[in-house]
Amino acid sequence: YFAAYTVSSVGHGDIVPANMLERNLDSAIMIVSQMAAAAIFAEFNFLIGTASHWRAQRHQRLTQTVCALKNMRVPRALCQRVLAYQDFVWEVQKERRAKESMCDLSVVLREELQTIVYHRLVMQAPFLHKLSVEALRQIISSLRDSVHLPSDFVVARGSEGSELYFIREGVAGIFLSTNAPTWNDTEIKVLQRGDYFGEVALLTGQRRS
Repeated sequence: YFAAYTVSSVGHGDIVPANMLERNLDSAIMIVSQMAAAAIFAEFNFLIGTASHWRAQRHQRLTQTVCALKNMRVPRALCQRVLAYQDFVWEVQKERRAKESMCDLSVVLREELQTIVYHRLVMQAPFLHKLSVEALRQIISSLRDSVHLPSDFVVARGSEGSELYFIREGVAGIFLSTNAPTWNDTEIKVLQRGDYFGEVALLTGQRRS
């Protein structure tokens, strides 16, 4: 109280501790306030240092990618798609930044993390509800993230495959044609977050429909 009042009052030093108890209380408050201020500044320094670290890593990765693409003489359009892919992974899928630090986790911890991330997504498929807990564990543990840019083809009608896809982020359009669609073609359906596709080929072994 005395420390705050003395600093904020117009007449600096007009009110001072009158006895030993007040002086001890004043000293304790000032020490605690200094420690609190130091802790706040330390947190700010940590946040700034962490942000600078990630910016430096991103700049280094971007520089390496651009140099590699130039040496490979990659067309400009493909270069833009590669850089757009990396930007998406960096900005949206932030958990990939810590992927290396999680490699040394135990099998149990990795399974728990997989379950937290994918369990609700897998439960969007009704035909998986009747499976045993062990079967669901096997499915969840086998899931892997796959990032696709706009105009990328995930699967093609009539192709072979046994993968089941869940949409974790973004949207995917479905076209009936077996040929590559043009910009004037309209999707018969747009799948969004939480939707899935590829279950027919997975369950029957038939070609993609």
